[in-house]
Amino acid sequence: MKYYFKVWLFTILISPFFVVAGLVYQTSGNFSDFFKGLPIGLFAVLFSSAFSLPALFLFRLLNKDLAKHDIPVFLKKLIHAIIGILLLWITFYVMNREIFDELSWNNMVWPLTYSIILIIGAFIYKVKEKQILRKK
Repeated sequence: MKYYFKVWLFTILISPFFVVAGLVYQTSGNFSDFFKGLPIGLFAVLFSSAFSLPALFLFRLLNKDLAKHDIPVFLKKLIHAIIGILLLWITFYVMNREIFDELSWNNMVWPLTYSIILIIGAFIYKVKEKQILRKK
């Protein structure tokens, strides 16, 4: 699997369940009701997968371009993380502009959690140092 796809998939699959766990804990005071919130997490995985496809495409283009350059791996991962977060916030803005009208924890928990998980994913997966281009 390619680096950009691993980071995207990691973010899409993990983030909704952290958000659901946090929201369940916030409302009930314990994690015993986590499985009641599981359908919301599954729906969020499907929903975010569909709406983040344009961001995945742009993330792929970034990955292809960065692979051509001889820059340190850490810097590539940092660039991926920053651009990924930017694309993520743009996706949330396009999906629901109202969450940015009133800044509150309940509105920001989704994009913040996705951003944190994206940063983790960007740094745990291995990225190619330099892609060898073949002449045709």
